[in-house]
Amino acid sequence: MARPAGRKNQRIQILQPVTTVDDYGQEIESFEIVHTCWAQIVGNGGGTGVVLNKGQVTYSHTVITHNCKVLASMNELWQIHYGSRIFHIVSIQPDDFPGNELTITCAEEKV
Repeated sequence: MARPAGRKNQRIQILQPVTTVDDYGQEIESFEIVHTCWAQIVGNGGGTGVVLNKGQVTYSHTVITHNCKVLASMNELWQIHYGSRIFHIVSIQPDDFPGNELTITCAEEKV
């Protein structure tokens, strides 16, 4: 049964880390898409800092999406792609009832 999107009007991709071996036997860490869904993205503000003599800005976002079985094993090593933007997961707060909403706090860094 399809659920109404409501305020979940942004298309996101959820990626999990994977490790593969190249032709030279070296491990390569990358990400693969495990789920594409609709989400509500709320900006929470940001802060600034300095990294290697370059200014860095960190933006905080809350991503709210429908919870599903695919996301049951999601953790802070996963990423969310929103267009060309990459959100690093900080924390995951599932709703008390399975199959409902999943609230994910994320950080986006710009150097």
